[in-house]
Amino acid sequence: AKADPHSAEASFDVVLSLLRFAELAQEEGDLDALCRAVTTANERLDAMDGGGQITGHQQRESVREFLRNLAQQLATNP
Repeated sequence: AKADPHSAEASFDVVLSLLRFAELAQEEGDLDALCRAVTTANERLDAMDGGGQITGHQQRESVREFLRNLAQQLATNP
């Protein structure tokens, strides 16, 4: 079965929205909101990967790398 590209696009739009929310939370110093946004965004990306949604692969990997680095920073600076 092939994934619906519109569904992949909508899913990635949600991830981008979460990324913007994470950036705002970081600017405001709201670590709880930042952690939730990063966790949820990573879960969405994992679900997209599991569903075979490859639309925007290069952009998605850039976002994933940014979120992974942010999660590492949060883990080392509680």
